[in-house]
Amino acid sequence: MASQGGDSSSGSSGGSGRGSGTSRGTQSDWEAASVRSGRFTEAELPRLRELAKDAAHGGRVTKGSWEEAEVGLGLEKSGAVRGLQRSTHPGEEFVDGARRSWDVKAFRSNNFDLDTAMANMRRKLDGGIDVMMDSRHLNADQVAKLTDAVERAGWGRRVLWWP
Repeated sequence: MASQGGDSSSGSSGGSGRGSGTSRGTQSDWEAASVRSGRFTEAELPRLRELAKDAAHGGRVTKGSWEEAEVGLGLEKSGAVRGLQRSTHPGEEFVDGARRSWDVKAFRSNNFDLDTAMANMRRKLDGGIDVMMDSRHLNADQVAKLTDAVERAGWGRRVLWWP
């Protein structure tokens, strides 16, 4: 997690509380919320469970890894990626059927800083890891600014946006 951005990716440092199952609900709560959102069905829960097992955390499912799974499955359902699997590399969340590495970024509105977000993404992209951007926790203005900055940086084909 990024010290500023509330980034939900593995291998970062910061404070989104990914491992805190008590104050942030249980897996069954997350499953119910995924279905209630209308983005996923009961039939898709096994796939979400599979994608949520974070190898970087001993295969545990946390609130953060569940959110990452939602992003991955959401992008897979849209056809943006195919054949996702959880990565065993701690610096990335997924590897797709084309062997592309993916990290999920999820910045938060309350402490969003464009320059910090871009630097965080640049580290991944420079390391050969593409980015799945979870925009659920940003407001429309922040998404627009980040989208514009990503395009100006020439990263448009390496960053996927969800939802």
